[in-house]
Amino acid sequence: MPKVSVLMPVYNEKEDYLREAISSILEQTFRDFEFMIINDGSDNNVEEVIFSYDDDRIVYIKNEENLKLIKTLNKGLKLAKGEYIVRMDSDDISKPNRIEASVDFMEKHPKVVAAGSYAIGIPRPVKYTLPTDNTYIRAFCRYIANCMMHPAMILRASVLRENNLSYDENYLHCEDFKLWIELNKIGELANIPEFLLEHRLHDESVSFKYAKVQQRNTMKILFECLFEDFGNNNNAVKEVIDKFFKDKTLSLKEFRIMDKFLSRVLKRLFKIFTDEVRPYINNVYTDVRHAVLSQTKPSGGLMFSVFFSKMNKYLLVELEYKLQILQWIFERMINEAG
Repeated sequence: MPKVSVLMPVYNEKEDYLREAISSILEQTFRDFEFMIINDGSDNNVEEVIFSYDDDRIVYIKNEENLKLIKTLNKGLKLAKGEYIVRMDSDDISKPNRIEASVDFMEKHPKVVAAGSYAIGIPRPVKYTLPTDNTYIRAFCRYIANCMMHPAMILRASVLRENNLSYDENYLHCEDFKLWIELNKIGELANIPEFLLEHRLHDESVSFKYAKVQQRNTMKILFECLFEDFGNNNNAVKEVIDKFFKDKTLSLKEFRIMDKFLSRVLKRLFKIFTDEVRPYINNVYTDVRHAVLSQTKPSGGLMFSVFFSKMNKYLLVELEYKLQILQWIFERMINEAG
């Protein structure tokens, strides 16, 4: 039985990206692994590229139809034989010591159920220095955003099997984030403070192509955590949250219920996180508030409705402008750091 199962789904990947990904795994300093490459119904030369490698560690699996990523990942989890499961994307590059460093970390930290690592963007060398402490990771994931990089992860297979955990199809393009939340209820999460992955940035990646769906489902996960931790079993708040995520129109009264809840949450978060994180929290929750506002339709006559509609549009334009400024500042910071 291999110590590690490397799980890499592939769908119509570009040949040069795929070859770099495969070679980076086969050239690892750690050798005791099976390399599960699952071809998810590709209609280009993916199969030909995979067959060009002569290595007994490659376990080739072919989906007869395109099952999409979540079903393919879950298929891989069921078939994996290793004590640990290492995730890999077909367009990324693993550093030669990635698996060795990841296994060594998990062996030394038995309470950790899943761990990611630092990463470097390619071709643009953005540095992803993610939080490493479980307490901080837990708070950040539950209240702000995902701070674990999926293609950099290593997971304890036994924890997944014993707790019947897998990727949840109800959280499209956020299935990894939801899994980290569930795993963190069982054990600790960590990020290894080493740059073990080169993460490719391009306009065909999930975060670019499906940004709106990903943002919506990220918000759904955050609201679930916020209500669980700060909702105090308030049925009125729960009903408004459920209505919001069913894409139903909210009344002004319901908007006020949600806004009051978010204001209370923000006060709590400002006590949890340091000053340097607070501007980021403000921007995340400004985005959330505007999403709620955009789904709100007030009653109270034509004149008030017209005013509310115009104010809504103004606030959304203002948000977009703020996000553009933040993007510009972020790019400046990266350029100066680089």
